[in-house]
Amino acid sequence: MVERAPRPCSALKVLIIPTDSAKFQRNPEPGEPLPLEEKLTPIITEALAAAGRSPASFNGMDGVRAIFDSQGLDLNEKMAIERLVLTALDKARAEGRIPLDLQPVIYFRRSGNPSEINRPVTPSTKPKSGPFGVRFARRPIPGVKHVVLVASGKGGVGKSTVSANLAVALAKDHRVGLLDADVYGPSAQILLGLNGSMPVTSGSKLIPLEGHGVKVVSFGFLTDPTQPVIWRGPMVSKALEQFFYDVEWGELDYLIVDMPPGTGDVQMTFAERLPVAGAVIVTTPQDVALIDAHKALSMFEKLAVPVLGAVENMAWFSCPGCGHEEHIFGHEAFQDFLKARQLKLLARIPLRKEIRIHSDKGMPSARSSDGESNLPWNALAACIHAALPLEELLVAPQHPE
Repeated sequence: MVERAPRPCSALKVLIIPTDSAKFQRNPEPGEPLPLEEKLTPIITEALAAAGRSPASFNGMDGVRAIFDSQGLDLNEKMAIERLVLTALDKARAEGRIPLDLQPVIYFRRSGNPSEINRPVTPSTKPKSGPFGVRFARRPIPGVKHVVLVASGKGGVGKSTVSANLAVALAKDHRVGLLDADVYGPSAQILLGLNGSMPVTSGSKLIPLEGHGVKVVSFGFLTDPTQPVIWRGPMVSKALEQFFYDVEWGELDYLIVDMPPGTGDVQMTFAERLPVAGAVIVTTPQDVALIDAHKALSMFEKLAVPVLGAVENMAWFSCPGCGHEEHIFGHEAFQDFLKARQLKLLARIPLRKEIRIHSDKGMPSARSSDGESNLPWNALAACIHAALPLEELLVAPQHPE
């Protein structure tokens, strides 16, 4: 067997990270090695054919992206194709057919009418430039006046509990919806004591379930609670867009959104697609949580989303025996956070056993008859309403020219 001489890494960089897909479209000169596109194409088509799949689903290479037609494919079929191709590429590397450090990106794109896809946008709907130079057009949810994002940047700080209780507290005087945007770990159905699937209208729109005066949409109504959702970011973003516009929300004064942890695709989807009225940062007062609260706040600033203020959750624990207040997670670091970021304090929520019990039973403490338990929730709701009054949204009368 003839050993292949290793190719220098510098020669691979241009091929692996192309600045122009034309490098992969040109015809090689006599004696010149085939472009990587022409090497990868037969490997992928042969693998598909060997597995009994139609090679026609492979639309070819675009730079280092292997493009597949996603028309008619569900999540499991996409994952099967991805595993199939990755296995074939691993084998090709072992055989020396492609460079060891070449890793094409597998990309699914729905087929469509090119004339529709490339149709020029009319001036009236031309997207405007948004954060990071991204071009998009925000479209409001019909009937929804204010969209409020509740975020933390970190999991485990009680953001979902705050979201649910804020929605319930606001619903005492306003029309409120709750969108559980944590596709991977939905919890609104538990916190509000709801179960079952969402009905569908004749127009194929979902109808929210209602609990404690709040209209609720959650992925927890659509999936088995014991099974994980194994989706890539673009699929999650697409599902959330359906929750925006393919749901019969009706008339709402406030739509509270329980955001997932992190600063990635989901957060970008909300900033790009919806006119967000404001965001609320939820954090516990210890340093390890505040690190991610800083990141969440900075993300909203870069995305041009107004931040209404911060909620200090699990702020203190009161001894049931003597009444002594203990700041289990500290306190000074949170005060420094507010001062450094010039952020308003919206509410301080104590660490109370009653809040946990009510949450597990699907009876939010904001609805409790225990006045002391729901005081922080009512105060938080009042702050949100004061920051986003409904009167400002009254439509001005139209005068004929």
